[in-house]
Amino acid sequence: MRPDRHIDASDFPHEPLATRMPRYLKNYAVLVAGATAVGIVFGLLSDAGVVRAVGGTLAIVGLLLAGVAAFFGGGYDSLGRGTTGLLLGGRGPDNPKRDATYFQDRLREGLRPEANPSAFWSVLGGIGMIVAGLGILEALVS
Repeated sequence: MRPDRHIDASDFPHEPLATRMPRYLKNYAVLVAGATAVGIVFGLLSDAGVVRAVGGTLAIVGLLLAGVAAFFGGGYDSLGRGTTGLLLGGRGPDNPKRDATYFQDRLREGLRPEANPSAFWSVLGGIGMIVAGLGILEALVS
């Protein structure tokens, strides 16, 4: 696989959910622990209070997680990848004319990237973090 090539679900062998779920849960636990630690530090360094800072941090990180996962899961990342790379000084496609025609043809035919199951679970995890953060804010900070 070339490093400048788009990575999608077809690049990985299909694994059953029972095999993938422990990895998802471990990554989610690390993210929640990291967001909680950042919230604690922010709460100790500010006048917001630890509980309010942890709840707010969880909600914000959950919002970012759900948004980014939805972006990648919907295939929107591949639509502007070449243009973004050129604008930011990155390396362009090997054959820009062929790649542009390829993506235009796929869009015209309504073809989208394959389903990305990790993005689905990341969106659900992000929604869970939003609910947890707002729940902490609602229940403990009034």
